[in-house]
Amino acid sequence: MGVLATSEPSHYKLKPNTQKPHNRNRYLFTMPQEILSITLHYGSTGTFSGEILKSRLVGQHFAPEPSDQVADMAIQTFAAPEDYPDLKHVVVRGDRVVLVIERDTPGIDLIFQEFWNVLEKAGITPEDITILQPATWEQKTFIDPRNLLETDLKERICIKQHDPTVEGSCSYLANTSNGDRIYLANEVVDADVVITIGPAQFDPMLGYRGGASSLYPGMSDTDAIRSTIGQGHDELGPDDSRPLRQLVDEVGYVLGLQFTVTVLPGQSGGVHQVVAGNADAVMRKVHAQLGELWRFNAPERAEMVVVSVSEDAGGHGWAQIATAIESARRLVEREGRIVVLSELKSPLSPGLQILKNSRTPSDAIKPISRAAPPDLASAIQIARAADWANIYLLSQLPDDVVEDLFMVPLSTNEEVRKLLQSDDTTIIIEDGQFTYTSCQAK
Repeated sequence: MGVLATSEPSHYKLKPNTQKPHNRNRYLFTMPQEILSITLHYGSTGTFSGEILKSRLVGQHFAPEPSDQVADMAIQTFAAPEDYPDLKHVVVRGDRVVLVIERDTPGIDLIFQEFWNVLEKAGITPEDITILQPATWEQKTFIDPRNLLETDLKERICIKQHDPTVEGSCSYLANTSNGDRIYLANEVVDADVVITIGPAQFDPMLGYRGGASSLYPGMSDTDAIRSTIGQGHDELGPDDSRPLRQLVDEVGYVLGLQFTVTVLPGQSGGVHQVVAGNADAVMRKVHAQLGELWRFNAPERAEMVVVSVSEDAGGHGWAQIATAIESARRLVEREGRIVVLSELKSPLSPGLQILKNSRTPSDAIKPISRAAPPDLASAIQIARAADWANIYLLSQLPDDVVEDLFMVPLSTNEEVRKLLQSDDTTIIIEDGQFTYTSCQAK
């Protein structure tokens, strides 16, 4: 977990740091010009420790504590779902059940094991279940939800990823209120019961991921997926009205999505909370919890923002790095410094290749937008941030690759410590790929 502490002698009086309710008993000394010790985890194994004068610290945001009792949490959640009497009322014996499970769901094997126990008690057999994973252009890491089941049981539950490029893989569902035809995977349209399981996160296009966003566009056809590749809406906050989110909710309503399971991430991509039940009730709770745990509003911009990026259930690639950089961009002054802590070693995606071949970051934005590559949003986020501030990237990439993307390569924690010893006012963000940031002073 990220930690702030002081290097002053232990006989000084301590008091809790109550800046945010989830700061997990961190303590800060209340002395002028005190030195704060910082500990941040990044990647899968990286740990950074450094010091900063408290007077230079504009603000900090730490990730919520991950649970070490995920299975017990899931059991309790399924026993008392949100605005739903009991999970056993969702299904009846003989139902064809399709579970749409997103590949980047934290703790999915632990959660699915307990979910299966409930379905089994309701009379559902392994052959009644199909696990479908939405189509995605990203090369995400994959934890098989069936991992903790006995081998025989595991082999009897079908699992596959939706492939919209296969002819006939989708069926017509309905027309939207705007007259657009909606197509979804055959298995989803033909199922007796559809349940979505996925992560709860802020999203540049949707505002919030969760619930019906597991269904659309990832379970639709290639036209739908292509049409939703976008740059996001930087001028909108998560709670503002967004056409795509409205469409997603309409798809869930037309399909009859009743029950959903949503997982709130914790520090380093762990599980902080499992929320399940009525789709609308779950999303209301998710909005509130994300706002409390993963939203940070700084009083003013800082000259330097240090942001860590951990390996999460979706991996440790450019998508996570770009989201963290965007979080930092909203907090840093013009020509300031963004310091990214990562163990990134992924090759360049198509949009980043365009950025690499551009004369300046701003020159890359229009060509990337015209090409509309699958990584459009990530490439635009990085190009826009590189045009706004100086980005320093700690990674496992060759220096020349980092430099080609208009960033300064860092290879050791000691280089980061030297940056932290500057006179810059500083903001610290832990797990920036999950954090939605804003600044009171625009």
